[in-house]
Amino acid sequence: MASALGPVTSLIYWLGFSWRPASRAKTLAKALPMGILFGWLWVFADDVGDSPIPFAVMFAWLGDIALSKDGDRWFLLGIGAFALAHVFLIAVFFDLGVEIGAARIGGMIALVGLLGVMVPLLWRYAGDLRGPVMGYVAIIFAMGIAGLMIASGDTRVDQTVLLGLALFVLSDTLLALQAFVATPSPRLQIPLSLAVWPTYYLAMICFAAAAPG
Repeated sequence: MASALGPVTSLIYWLGFSWRPASRAKTLAKALPMGILFGWLWVFADDVGDSPIPFAVMFAWLGDIALSKDGDRWFLLGIGAFALAHVFLIAVFFDLGVEIGAARIGGMIALVGLLGVMVPLLWRYAGDLRGPVMGYVAIIFAMGIAGLMIASGDTRVDQTVLLGLALFVLSDTLLALQAFVATPSPRLQIPLSLAVWPTYYLAMICFAAAAPG
């Protein structure tokens, strides 16, 4: 039941609230999926205390709550929480095992290319939030590079984490476009909102799959 509740509440939030303005109902609906995933990890995953993944999920959960509200203060709290989630994800990757090699050089080149596109855009449109946003971008880049070097010895785990990494980077890119670049175009807000949530939630499910048990 616990493993089914998460996807169900995620679907409810995605279709019913992700594209709506901030409200208490939206905050509650957004808090449930990741809160359930966090609780599931602690209760059901064997030896999960040895993995940093629950802490990554916990800070992502807090970030979800903050970003469901309006205002720069909540936005800063949200990206601060997600920055800590990324730090714990880096710890997850190193916990699984990483190696430096040329096997995933294409992914690193793509990540650098994406950075080259997004940094000028965000520098232009982020306004007073430019400093914190650039710091957050740097942490995402570090997480991406660390994830691309993962070498756990288990092909299934590596592929699952790499899929999660790609989805998370995509989700953060879409969120940045929604929050800053597409702000003058209300017609783009709904499709971007609908695209951000499933990529983010599926990314966290992929990372949770790397937890022990």
